[in-house]
Amino acid sequence: GLVIACYYPTFLWMKDRFLEPESYYTHGFLLPFISLFLIWQKKEKIRALPIIPSKRGFTLFLAGLFIHIFSLFFKINFLSGFSLIAVIFGLAIYFFGGKITRELSFPILFLIFAIPLPSGLTIALAFNMKLWATTLSVMAARAVAIPAIQAGSEIILPNTSLTVGYACSGLRSLISLIAMAILFAYFLRTSLLKGFILLLSVIPLAIISNLLRLFLLIFIAYIYGSEAATTEPLHTLLGLSVFVIAFLGLLWIGKAFAPKEQ
Repeated sequence: GLVIACYYPTFLWMKDRFLEPESYYTHGFLLPFISLFLIWQKKEKIRALPIIPSKRGFTLFLAGLFIHIFSLFFKINFLSGFSLIAVIFGLAIYFFGGKITRELSFPILFLIFAIPLPSGLTIALAFNMKLWATTLSVMAARAVAIPAIQAGSEIILPNTSLTVGYACSGLRSLISLIAMAILFAYFLRTSLLKGFILLLSVIPLAIISNLLRLFLLIFIAYIYGSEAATTEPLHTLLGLSVFVIAFLGLLWIGKAFAPKEQ
C-alpha cells in the first residue's frame, strides 16, 4: 500500500501515456495482469520453495526508492517507472528470499514493457520509421505502375495525396510485438539463440505488415480518392490488420521454433 502511494504520481503519468491520442502503449494496462497470470502458473512451484528472507533485498529497495525520489524531483518519469521494478525485486528478496525471487524474475521483468519510453525518443523513432515506411510503400506502388511520388511523409498521387502520420509508422505494433515475442520465447522454453532469433524476427514482420497496410491505402486512394482510404472504419481496420498479420507471422515462426515432441 505504501509503495502504491509513493508511486501514485508515476502511475498517473503511465495512465496518461497509455491513453494519449495515438498512444504507443495502449497494451500497458494488460501487462500487470499477464505478469500476475505468469506468477499464478508457478504457484505450486513457489509454494514448495522455502521462504528465506534476506536483508540484501532492503538495500535494493532503498536504492530503487532513492532513484524514484530523484526522478520525481527532476521530473524524469520513465526513470521512476524503471525504479519500480527495482523496488519490487527488493521487496521480493527481503520478504521471500532469493530462490522464490528467481522464480518471480520473468513476471517482474516483463513489467518493463508497461513503462513508456521518453516522449522525445518515441517521437524520434516514429518520425524516422514513418519516413522509411513512406519510402518503401512508394517503391512498392511504383513497382505495380501506380505513379506515386514521395514528398517527406506525404505520398502524392495523380488524383490526390496521402499524409503518413505517426500512427502509420509501425512503432506501436513493433513495441507490442517485441513484448509478445519475449512472452512466446518464455512459454516455448526455447534456447537462448532461438529466442533471440524469434525476437529479431519481429522487426521485419512489423515492417512488412505496415508496408502492406500503406500499399493498400495508396491503392484505394489511387482508385477511389483519399477520402475512401481514410474513412472509418476502413482506416482503423487496416491499422488493426498490421498487428494481426505480424502476430500470425510470429505464431508461425514460434511454432517452427517449438521443441519437437519425443
